[in-house]
Amino acid sequence: MPPSPSSPDPEPDPERGTTAGPLPPSLAEIEAETAAARALPAVSLSQELLDRARIARDQYDGHPPARWSSGEQAAVALLLGSRTTLQRLEMSPEQACLQLADDIDLEPHEAATWVEHQRQTLTKERS
Repeated sequence: MPPSPSSPDPEPDPERGTTAGPLPPSLAEIEAETAAARALPAVSLSQELLDRARIARDQYDGHPPARWSSGEQAAVALLLGSRTTLQRLEMSPEQACLQLADDIDLEPHEAATWVEHQRQTLTKERS
């Protein structure tokens, strides 16, 4: 007999493949969760790139080591203004900025702003 509207949710019945539980999330909830999840890796990656820039600055004379991925090298080269690294990678600063924008999920103009902000942060640390 089906439960009456005032009775509690029925127990799951594994034999029939039914389970009681909450309704699935709405599209808005899914979109919000997806946006939040996408933002986390970008924040983590941007922090990692800033940390790598510090390492390259402090331990490698301002040039990222060749063992890092080309994307990491290019991003750090942008942050530290290392044209030598970009030339070795055969990339222009504009190409490196486009790659960075894609890597950290920003628009190109936002990536350029991010680079400038991080450069200022790195400069202040050295003062």
